[in-house]
Amino acid sequence: RAATVIAASDSVRLLKLNRDTFSFIVKESAKQKLRKYEAFLKKVEIFSTMGQYEILKICDALFEMDFNRGDFVITEGELDDYFYIVVEGTAHAIKQIDDGVTMIVKEYERADYFGELALIRNAPRAASIIATSVS
Repeated sequence: RAATVIAASDSVRLLKLNRDTFSFIVKESAKQKLRKYEAFLKKVEIFSTMGQYEILKICDALFEMDFNRGDFVITEGELDDYFYIVVEGTAHAIKQIDDGVTMIVKEYERADYFGELALIRNAPRAASIIATSVS
C-alpha cells in the first residue's frame, strides 16, 4: 500500500472491490471505448484511408467534450491545439465579413470534422464554430 488509511470519525461505511474485478471492469471498459471509437472513425472521411493501427492510436488520444446549443467550440482568430469531430448534434461555421456582421459558411453534422487546417498550418482559426443542436 502507498498509504495507511485511518477512519476520521467513529463510524465509516465503505464499499470494496477486489483487484481482479476492478481490473476486468477497467480493461473491458477501455476495450468497449476503443471498439466504439474505431467503428465511428472509420465513417469519418479524413480517416477512411488509415489502417487499423493508426485509427486505434487516434482512439487512444480522443476525449469527448460536450457543448450546449449556442456555445462557441472555436472562435475565429484564436489559436487552438485541437481538431474536432462531431459525434452527436450539429454545428455551423460562421465568418466575420464586416464589422459585427457574420455569415454562416458551413454546416456540420455527425462524422463531420473541423479544425484540421489551423493545426496543419499552425495558424489562427479561420472561422468560429458554434453548436447548433445537442442530442
